[in-house]
Amino acid sequence: MKRASKAIRWTLTVLSSGSLTVWLVTSWLVYYVTLAMWAEEAFATFAALMGESRAFQFLYVTFLVNIVLRMGRYIRSGWSRAYFRTFSRAVTFCGVLLVLTGFFVSMVTKQAIRPLVGQDDVLRTPWDPNTGYVIEKIIPRLQSSFLDIEEGSGWFAYEPRMLISREGDREVVGAFPPSRFGRTWMHILQCGLGPGLRLLRDEHTVREGYAALRLLPPGGTDYLEFDRSPYRFMLKLLPKTVIRKGDLEAGLYDLENPLYEIRVFRGDESILRARSDEVIEFDGLRLEMLPTEYWALLDVVRDDGILPVAGGFLMTGLGVGLVLLWGIAVLIKRVMGAQGSWETL
Repeated sequence: MKRASKAIRWTLTVLSSGSLTVWLVTSWLVYYVTLAMWAEEAFATFAALMGESRAFQFLYVTFLVNIVLRMGRYIRSGWSRAYFRTFSRAVTFCGVLLVLTGFFVSMVTKQAIRPLVGQDDVLRTPWDPNTGYVIEKIIPRLQSSFLDIEEGSGWFAYEPRMLISREGDREVVGAFPPSRFGRTWMHILQCGLGPGLRLLRDEHTVREGYAALRLLPPGGTDYLEFDRSPYRFMLKLLPKTVIRKGDLEAGLYDLENPLYEIRVFRGDESILRARSDEVIEFDGLRLEMLPTEYWALLDVVRDDGILPVAGGFLMTGLGVGLVLLWGIAVLIKRVMGAQGSWETL
């Protein structure tokens, strides 16, 4: 029993020592600076290792235990002499500790997916497969029309949004801030055009479907393919009209009723080039454009560390405010030259 008690006391002494704090912080700084010299994203690399490496997790938990023990020692020693100052600093320390703990929980438990969705799709997550998120509507908020010389100002008139329902609850999801569904957070990363094509033979539909194509900014091309079909269709966004003034010309794009250039490939052979406002026929088939839909790329995350981090920042702000209040009170007392000491506050 004596050996066990002695070992426990020794362990607590080491874990609560200032030397351990200095060693851990210095090691982390050296590692981070070294990583920053050789990696493009030093913090992202550190966060990824925190989520995967048991050694990193052990050292981080050791650091948290060290902070807790040192904080407890500070509160016990300072409470009787200056309880208000000790309390305000303890609130600040607890807030910082909560932020650090939330960061650890986030890195260890975080799960994320980036699904590409369209209207009427049902999204399910690996961590909650029995819950379906129905994409009721995608509102891209694209500019109805724009000139290609204005491309630098962007082709979105406003932030894109989408309406998602889950078990009767409906939520509007935008680009920022993320929207919360229980333990799941999501927001829009990208949004774009989803052209649809229909292949007909003798007025009977052979194939039809939509595809999420990356056609913005104008000038880019992308392919639409049907399963078990020898044909591929390369689409490119075209201006509805070309405006000329002297030596300058600009293409006017209509994103409400887009105009496309369509190239038809049979295997690797290009067999036809046409515009979507023309009659397109080949190999006894006729190609028709369907009304344009929209797609969105979502960032969907389960992160149990978000709320502790947010609460930690609030608590830290409260603690800093209390520390400043104590400092102002002491300063006023000294300036007024009043008798007594506020060190007992």
